[in-house]
Amino acid sequence: MSKPNEYDTYIIPPNFIEGGTFFGGLLKLRNTAEALVIVLAIGIPVFSVSALTLTAKIIILCLTALPLGIIALVGINGESLSSFIFLVLKYLCNRRVITRNEEGQDKRKKRRKRKAKSGDGAPKYINPVAEYLPVEKIENGIIYTRDHRYLKIVEVIPINFLLRSAREQRNIIYSFISFLKISPVKMQIKVIAKRADLNRHREIVQREMAQETDENCRLLQQDYLTLIDRIGAREATSRRFFMVFEYEAWAGRKRDNEEAEAIASLQTAARTAVNYLKQCGNEVLIPENDDEFTVDTLYHLLCRNTTTSLPDRVRRIVAQYQEKELESEIDAIPCTEFFAPDSIDFTNGRHICIDGLYYAYLLVPSTGYKAQVPAGWLSLIVNAGDGIDLDMFISRQPKARMVQRLGQQLRINRSKIKDASDTNTDFDDLDGAIRSGYFLKEGLGNNEDFYYLNLLIAVTAPTVDELEWKVNELKKLLVSRDMDVCSCAFHEEQAFLSSLPLVSMEKHLFERSKRNALTTGVASCYPFTSYELSDENGILFGLNKYNNSPVIIDIFNSKVYKNANIAVCGTSGAGKTFLILLMALRMRRMVIMAPEMVRVISPDPSVCKTCKVYLLTMQFTTSWDSGCITELYADYDMARFAMLKGIREEQAEGCIKDWADRDALEEEYCTDFYEAWHRDEYSEKHFTASIEKLSLTLPQRIIEAE
Repeated sequence: MSKPNEYDTYIIPPNFIEGGTFFGGLLKLRNTAEALVIVLAIGIPVFSVSALTLTAKIIILCLTALPLGIIALVGINGESLSSFIFLVLKYLCNRRVITRNEEGQDKRKKRRKRKAKSGDGAPKYINPVAEYLPVEKIENGIIYTRDHRYLKIVEVIPINFLLRSAREQRNIIYSFISFLKISPVKMQIKVIAKRADLNRHREIVQREMAQETDENCRLLQQDYLTLIDRIGAREATSRRFFMVFEYEAWAGRKRDNEEAEAIASLQTAARTAVNYLKQCGNEVLIPENDDEFTVDTLYHLLCRNTTTSLPDRVRRIVAQYQEKELESEIDAIPCTEFFAPDSIDFTNGRHICIDGLYYAYLLVPSTGYKAQVPAGWLSLIVNAGDGIDLDMFISRQPKARMVQRLGQQLRINRSKIKDASDTNTDFDDLDGAIRSGYFLKEGLGNNEDFYYLNLLIAVTAPTVDELEWKVNELKKLLVSRDMDVCSCAFHEEQAFLSSLPLVSMEKHLFERSKRNALTTGVASCYPFTSYELSDENGILFGLNKYNNSPVIIDIFNSKVYKNANIAVCGTSGAGKTFLILLMALRMRRMVIMAPEMVRVISPDPSVCKTCKVYLLTMQFTTSWDSGCITELYADYDMARFAMLKGIREEQAEGCIKDWADRDALEEEYCTDFYEAWHRDEYSEKHFTASIEKLSLTLPQRIIEAE
């Protein structure tokens, strides 16, 4: 049992089924077979030519068979040579541009057209991209896909997970484990990170500046606007977290009333998520209109490079249907028309382009995970920066079937390891597989579930150069944390469809990236860790140091905060005073105080008088406590008396008495100053008391009243 102040680590074991490898997993069986076939296919004809000398044959083989054999043996981007060639050919046959305008089509390639639905009720699309997206309709907050699946999207508010203590993190993980055990079988968690939109806050400041009568304050607000523009254009990042549930029908159940059952099941799953995630400290947003929320989510996901709001987009789509004389179809406009982008370019094998924004996809392979991870380790990717989205796919497997497969594979691996030498690299590979199998089997026996975990990362940028830079920097970051990623080159379209919030990962990508894990291992991936403070109205404090999100706080918002109290802590020179002054200046535009409550900092000397005051300061630091006491006196004798009283109390029963009893007391004093400290431990244990004479300017009426 770990101590309360020790952070836990969790196990994500290697896949227990890693068949067909040699030399500790360095060489795959398929790659080895293909390399052998290539070498023989080239070598046999070369050696059969009698006109060539032996030297010439060796040179030809070194120039042809040897490099091709090495490439086939190693593979390309994690794929075997034959798979990669097939993937490239498939990409070349399917690359195209899907756009509203026919001029944007690639003339070199024949555009693939979707078969029109039969019947008069078939939807009429004016945007080919809307027809391309695999969504049939959205009703009751449920997404109906074209492959007859039912999905539900909910938005989750994150928490400050990384700032919690070890005990608090442990409790959150345990609560998340409880949720995973009763969650739907298939689930997708999606994290979207994009440049923060500060336009609304800027508009509020501009309206308030227009009402400002003081020219100096107008200048301050103009500087404030400049700060907003600089932060918004360069650094500020905003994140949204979503959970997508898929309805899983019971085996053997009739499909007569499947739709009603799916709606009820997904609504129940959403309510369950609200209750269980509340135990983790998270909130699940409950929208007023589920259909509007779902469409808006898909719109902001697919149309990230647009500034048009969803209502404006709806009006534009309706106007286009009217222009094309489709007034009768307005009530039956396909939902995809409202959130489909104007164009998707699949003509590049290493990235795609959606409305001028470039996307590249990275996959965490099954061997790219760390075996031991801390709680919330996915925050490394979540907080990586703007334009880096994360998709986590979780699929719970039938326990009985996995126990049977584990038993079979363990027996196979134990028989193999008997024939392997303990000095062979295959011995370590088999030994690791056996250990992983026993770990999983023991966990399943301890009431844990078996999951397959997949991670897909989407990187976005406005230019290709910036996209490549982001991809390289992200790879460096993950490699520095002992993680590995591979690109989805020539598989970008499949990766794009997998990244949609539809809980549907393409089969080839799924097989490459699936990693077995138990419930505790999946719970350690808890992703809701990037908390943001961004009120609709408030003042801009700056940027969050850990995730670059803008900190906009309205401390007078009683719906969010219990009161308007704040505490500012920091070392000397950290900027506490500057922060308070900055808050006061920026709060003025919010008309927090009435005009008669605002006082001029430099008083009028004709109505004010300077008087002497005495500031008593007593500071103490011990091994168990620390603090500072300040008091203001108008009379020196009273300040002196209070200082001596405080010193006598510490000498009688405080820290000074304790140091004197230990024969470790050191003292230094004069009339208005006293200092005591523990010998050799000044920084950890000391006490000071001092009186400082100050000049204070006050209105004459206050001095006379005193």
